[in-house]
Amino acid sequence: MVCNKKIVAFSLMLWCTTVASLTVFAQSKIPGAGKKEKTKATFGIQAGKELLLGQNAAATNHAKHRCINSKSITYIQPITKNLKIETGVNLGILPKTKGTERLNKISVPLTVQYYLRPEKCKLRPYCGAGIQGKTYSGEEPASSIKTDVQCQHNSHSADTKYITLLFTQGVTFEVNTKVQVSQSLHFIPGSNNKEIGINFGVGYKFP
Repeated sequence: MVCNKKIVAFSLMLWCTTVASLTVFAQSKIPGAGKKEKTKATFGIQAGKELLLGQNAAATNHAKHRCINSKSITYIQPITKNLKIETGVNLGILPKTKGTERLNKISVPLTVQYYLRPEKCKLRPYCGAGIQGKTYSGEEPASSIKTDVQCQHNSHSADTKYITLLFTQGVTFEVNTKVQVSQSLHFIPGSNNKEIGINFGVGYKFP
C-alpha cells in the first residue's frame, strides 16, 4: 500500500502544481513560434510508473507487486492548432519475485489530444482519449503452489491481445522550437483491473 499511496499522492501533487503554474507560465511565448511554419511531428521517450487497481490488486497484501515500471517510445503528429494524435510502443515490466518469472506488458496506445493553449505558449496543458491494444508475456510461476502473483498473471493471460479505452491528461513545456519536456497521467478502465499511471518524457521535433 505504501507504493500505491506514494504514486497517487505524487500524481495529485503534480497535477495541482501544473494547474497553479498556468497562471504564471502559460502566457510565456516560444521565440520564433509566432511565425507560420509547417507543423512538425515529435518523437520522444517516456518513463514512469503504473498502478494496477481492482479485484486482483485488492486480493493480496503484497502492494509492491502492483507497481509496474513503464518505458515508452512516442510519436506525436499535429492535425490542427489544438489537436494532436499520439501513438507509440510501451513496455511495462512487473518486477520478478521468488518463484515467478518477470511479466512484461506490451501496449500500443492511440489517443487524440486537445491542447488548451495556443502553440505560441511554452506551457500547454492537454486532455485526451483513445484506445490501447495490449498483450502480456511471461512464464508461469515455477512453483506448484498458486501464489497471488500467479493469480494476477492468469488474470492478465485471460486479457491478452485486447483493446481498452484510454484517458489522458498532461502538460508539455517547450524548451525551444525543437525540444520539449512533458508530464502525463493516464487512466485505463477495465472489468477486472484498472490502471493509473504517470509518465515523464522528452521529445524532439522533426524535421
